[in-house]
Amino acid sequence: MKQITLIIALIISTNIYAQDHHTRPLITTQGTSTVYTEPDEVLFTYSVQTEGDDLLDARNKNAQITAETIAFLKKKGIAPEHIQTQYLNIGIRYRDHRQREETKYYAASQSISVCLKDMDDYEEVMIGLLSMKISNLNAPVFRTTSHRSLMDEARSKAILAAQEKAQALASELGQSIGLAYHIEEVDFQQRWPQQNAYANVAGGDAMVAVDDEDGIALGQLEIKAKVSVSFHLLSEE
Repeated sequence: MKQITLIIALIISTNIYAQDHHTRPLITTQGTSTVYTEPDEVLFTYSVQTEGDDLLDARNKNAQITAETIAFLKKKGIAPEHIQTQYLNIGIRYRDHRQREETKYYAASQSISVCLKDMDDYEEVMIGLLSMKISNLNAPVFRTTSHRSLMDEARSKAILAAQEKAQALASELGQSIGLAYHIEEVDFQQRWPQQNAYANVAGGDAMVAVDDEDGIALGQLEIKAKVSVSFHLLSEE
């Protein structure tokens, strides 16, 4: 009987604490922070497209140009594991589907993905590939290998910003804040910047972003964090 009474007392006291905990006044603020850093690696993809008298001819031409570009990348010090070739696509194409036999040709295409670790070689690698017989060079994506530690730093600064904002708001009402009641990270879509370095060599188009006389601009990465924090609101009385 005493055990049952004790259990009931604990349940009642827990409910009272929970009700009091939820009914205490709160102040909720959001804090944001941005940390800037230089990129230390860049990802890009280029493709090689060739035509031939037959499928084998198209394939051989493609293999030769692809091998030349890979040899160039390796010569620039890019490790083989950072050069990834995709499946070779070979087939018959038609320039005009209404006159299929008259406009039939044989084509091969290959895409190569590259991760460049030495940013000092970035401009030379881009220009070198553009001077070769590639068909497309997609916009590079810049990244940092220190993203996790920089994200932790951004979160820490965002929490402090939320706390300072809550303190400032509460002080205007002659109140202060207590312990944090709830902390939630708000999703911030991180976007890795892309360089305006797209080239359609086969079509005669080329666009490369250049920063005045300093060559291709690399820019900075933004690591953003946003948090929402609820604090207990305390009276100064």
